[in-house]
Amino acid sequence: MSKDITLPGIRRTCDKIQSVLMRKELNLKSYFISLDCKRTGLVTETKFFTVIYNQLGHEFGVCQEEVKELTDYFKEQDGRVCYKEFLDQVLPKEKECKAFVSGLEWESHDHVNVLTSFELRQLDLILTKITYSLRCRECQIDDYFKDYEWIGNGCGTMSIAHFQRILDQAGITLGPKEFQLVVRRFLKYGYVINYIAFLDAIHEILKWFDRNGFLNTGKDFLENYPGKVITIENLEQLPRPEVCNVDIAKVFDTTKSCHPFNDQNKRKQEMDMSELLLRIKKHIYDNKIRSREFFEKFDKLRRGFVTKFQFHRGLEAIGISGLHRLYIAKHDLEKIFDAYKYQRDPDRISWKDFCDDIDEVFTVKNLDKLPYVVVKSPPDEIKDLPCKGSIDWNSASKSMHETAQEAIFRIRDIVKSRRIFIEVFFNGFDKLNHFHVSSDQMRRVFSSNSILLSEKEIQALILCYGDDMGFNYWKFMRDVNEVQFCEAKHKKIVEFLQRLHCQQKDPCSNPNYSVVEILAKIKNQVTRNRINIEQFMKDGEKLNNGMLSACQFRARFPSAGIFLTDCELDILCNAFKYSTCKDKINFRTFCEMMNQAFFDVKLEKRPCTVPTQHVPSSDDYLNFLTYEERHIASHALQKLARHYNNVSNMETFFKDRETKCFISKETFRQVLTICGGLMDVITQKELDVLYKTFSIATHSNGRKFNYRNFLTILKHVYNL
Repeated sequence: MSKDITLPGIRRTCDKIQSVLMRKELNLKSYFISLDCKRTGLVTETKFFTVIYNQLGHEFGVCQEEVKELTDYFKEQDGRVCYKEFLDQVLPKEKECKAFVSGLEWESHDHVNVLTSFELRQLDLILTKITYSLRCRECQIDDYFKDYEWIGNGCGTMSIAHFQRILDQAGITLGPKEFQLVVRRFLKYGYVINYIAFLDAIHEILKWFDRNGFLNTGKDFLENYPGKVITIENLEQLPRPEVCNVDIAKVFDTTKSCHPFNDQNKRKQEMDMSELLLRIKKHIYDNKIRSREFFEKFDKLRRGFVTKFQFHRGLEAIGISGLHRLYIAKHDLEKIFDAYKYQRDPDRISWKDFCDDIDEVFTVKNLDKLPYVVVKSPPDEIKDLPCKGSIDWNSASKSMHETAQEAIFRIRDIVKSRRIFIEVFFNGFDKLNHFHVSSDQMRRVFSSNSILLSEKEIQALILCYGDDMGFNYWKFMRDVNEVQFCEAKHKKIVEFLQRLHCQQKDPCSNPNYSVVEILAKIKNQVTRNRINIEQFMKDGEKLNNGMLSACQFRARFPSAGIFLTDCELDILCNAFKYSTCKDKINFRTFCEMMNQAFFDVKLEKRPCTVPTQHVPSSDDYLNFLTYEERHIASHALQKLARHYNNVSNMETFFKDRETKCFISKETFRQVLTICGGLMDVITQKELDVLYKTFSIATHSNGRKFNYRNFLTILKHVYNL
């Protein structure tokens, strides 16, 4: 449904555009559809202004103010413009096309263009001065336009050049800016001047002169200022008694004027001496300033005092004055002068006492005599010092607290749901990284991200996060993005690890393990999987001293593929730890013992010795069989030996499916099924016992079937 236009200005502009569309058959809808890819019927305010004013403004003959009024009228709540409702009002319908023949808006003799209120005031002053000049010279300006009525057939328009020529003939000289303002007001069709409307405006002013008795002027204007150019600069300014007498906050809304200079109470408020020193200490700490260097150059003899003028110069060099970074009023500076006045000479200031008090923000004086004092830099009162100009938020009203809290919750939900990184928009306005923006810039950030807040909520946010420098968006972002600005968890992780290491380990469940058994177990895994354990141990050694910590020593075994229990590792650490350093493990001695599985150490000194390689045993505790299981395995081998003709071909099937001389249990079952149906000869229990007998542990910490040992034993049983 399109809205009914009730405002006469909007209706007049729409009729003007509609008349052009009927006469020239422009496809206005195609301009908006090309900008609206999703066909929502909404475009941004900039795109709407570009189409109506920049692209088709010369066709429609509309001024900038008329387009702005259209934009504001058809704007939705989210800031976009509904061009569909605009097209419903402007596009000519079939019934309406028959009724209209030409644009009636352009045919009106009273047609004038819309200007701003400031431009209208300037235009009224110009026309008043033109009328005053004509009345003083008793000049009838209508006679100059009669010739053009015959040429233009009474249409009431003429070119801009002819209009300027007539004004020159009438003795009216306008400045370039003033002439452009008159042309903008009375321009018609985009290229001619509606002089009838211009004459009507002059006649209205003449009538006003007649009603108010301004006819007897004495004709002094022309004599004193012959040929004077009429400009706006020469016009007298209107009296403004409110200047310097009325507070800005009373004229405008308090939410719109957010500058500390506007608050009369803040300008007259004085700080006490303690707050002054805290402000100066914070300034010194933030900028890392050595205050003594700025005063020592004035005190060559190091007497500890300087003149008042020299002390003031030192403060200005530090940045503490009414014109530098830390603003302190003149009456506050006088307090500092009185507080540090030299007792013997009131005209001098004791700068050493001042610097001693200021440097307490870094350290404590005579700290060598106080060994048990804990120094905090900066102190808590400096760290928690609020920004200058901010209010005590704890003393604010309860309604203001609730309004600000509700606004923060809404902004937090919008930022989280839309995934908006709102800090980037604030950084765009903060070029110097002061973490402050003005209230207008804060409003622009919220409106550009479609965060719609009421005026009361914005005022509550300004009171909560505002100070003398503006809106503190860094403090605001800490409350909005709690996850991003949360404290680091490094301290908690360190405390957790310390508690974890302090915990006592459980005693070994089987303390009767022997070191020889553990070393034999490791040698079996090293020999079977061909592991160079010394290479893994050297990765954790930094100083090349042959020592590793207990944690590093334990971590090398899983990386090398050697799997031991915690009790076994504890026994190894106790066996190979250094006598002088109990926290370190001598891994070189351990590696020499493991390398004996491959070669003998120092074999070059024993030439007659025949080296023997360690042969690992494949049996472990999982291969242990009870008496009943041994009987079942023997009976199963005898059954298979009776069908040795089928078993002899079994090796070929095993080789096709082997993985490093090992097969799985399912593969063993498949081969028995393929080779003459041997799976029907033995039972499932006999199959499980055979797999348990000939299975070994592999490097992947799993168990595989060693089919070669199985075939060797089976052949031996057949030969019996």
